[in-house]
Amino acid sequence: MAVDVSMHGHVALLTLNEPQRRNCISGKLVGDLHAALDSREAAGARAIVITGAGSAFCAGADIHDLLTLGWLNGQDRTTSPVGVFRRLKESAQVTIAAVNGMALGGGVELMLGADLAVASVDATFTLPEIAHGVIPNTGLALLPAIVGCRRALEWVLTRRAVTANEALACGLVSQVVATAEVVPTALALAERIVANASPGAIAQAKRSLNRHAQVDWGEIEASLMRLPNEEWQEGLGAFTERRKPDYARFWPGDSDRTRINPA
Repeated sequence: MAVDVSMHGHVALLTLNEPQRRNCISGKLVGDLHAALDSREAAGARAIVITGAGSAFCAGADIHDLLTLGWLNGQDRTTSPVGVFRRLKESAQVTIAAVNGMALGGGVELMLGADLAVASVDATFTLPEIAHGVIPNTGLALLPAIVGCRRALEWVLTRRAVTANEALACGLVSQVVATAEVVPTALALAERIVANASPGAIAQAKRSLNRHAQVDWGEIEASLMRLPNEEWQEGLGAFTERRKPDYARFWPGDSDRTRINPA
C-alpha cells in the first residue's frame, strides 16, 4: 500500500508513503487513498489527517499516468484524483491536511480537498500546470473561495512558489509550525474540533459550506477535456523529454484553427 493508516485517539492519520517518488499522485496512489478511506480505522474515525512521508507532502500528478490513464479525456474516472479530492470535501468527517514540505499541482489540490490545513515552516505551494499545457482544474474551482479570484489566478498564471507564511496570511492554511510539529499539530487540531461537537452538526456545517461555494464537480472534470489536445501533448511531452515546450505555433496567427476541442 502506498498509503499508511494509523489511529491517534479519534483521528485517523493517512500518510502518503512513497517518499522516493515525493508522494506523487499515480493511479495506484489514488486507489490506495480510496482503500485507506474505506478502511475500518478511517471509516470509524471522527476526523482524518493526511500528510506525506519524507520531505514532501505531494509532488503532484504522475505524468505517465496522466497521459496513459485517460485523466485528460475522461476515459478513466475511477483512478482520477478528482474523485479523492471530492470525497474529502464531501466527507461527513473533519479532514485536515498536514503539509510537511513541498506541495505541487495535484498536491495543492489534495490539500484544498481537505477542510483545513496546517503547514510546516518550509512548506511551499505551487501550481505549475499551465507550463505543461494543462490546468489545475480542482484548484481553479476551490482556491478562489479561500484566497480570492485575482490572487488565485495570479498563482496559477505565474506558477510561483507560495511560502507557508504567505499561505497563512491569506488564509490558505490555519497554522504554520516547525516541520517536526506539523503532524502533531494537525492531530491535536482535529481532536479538539471533534471532542465536543456533534457529528450531525459537523456534517451539516460542511454540507452548507459546500452548497454556498457551489462547486460543480462535473465541470471540474469536463474542463480538462476542453483543453487543446496539441498543446497539452506538446507540454507534457516536453516535460517527459526534459526540454522546453514550443508553444509559439499555438498563439494567434497560427493558421490551424482545428486544434481546439469543442466546448
